[in-house]
Amino acid sequence: MQREVLVKTLFLLRHAKSSWKDIFCSDHDRLLNKRGRRDAPRMGQLLSVQQACPTLILSSTATRAHRTAEAVQQALQQEIAIELEPRLYHANPHTIVDIVRERGANHDTVVVVGHNPGLEDLIRRLTQESRVFPTAALAQIGIPIDYWGELNHNANASLDGFWIPKALPQP
Repeated sequence: MQREVLVKTLFLLRHAKSSWKDIFCSDHDRLLNKRGRRDAPRMGQLLSVQQACPTLILSSTATRAHRTAEAVQQALQQEIAIELEPRLYHANPHTIVDIVRERGANHDTVVVVGHNPGLEDLIRRLTQESRVFPTAALAQIGIPIDYWGELNHNANASLDGFWIPKALPQP
């Protein structure tokens, strides 16, 4: 008799479009531009429409990522913890996996808000699918594991959804 394996859901969200207006602003501290402020909540609304119920948002400490996470949280209209994680700032796939394994323990559905190329590379490693991952893109990955500690790059995960703001209906 086979044991039924649970499926964890990992959403990867690239930060929304940021501003390059202030040439003296550090990369880490760049704010969202007008398009970013429009797109970030739209991706949160998409999560709501998809009836995705994340209970944890892990975000890079970069201002553009943190603001994206806050906009998603507000659009979902739920009390969802946002945990800022300095290691997510330009993290590689191995680091992202380590962070989810460490911090996701009590959650079935986790959102990671971060940066490229790490997020794009992680999609490819987990699902064997390649996607161009523009700002505010959202990927839904189903992972057949019982707990996040089992997550690795050979997880036989599936890309269950992929959305970019340009492809969504305009508000």
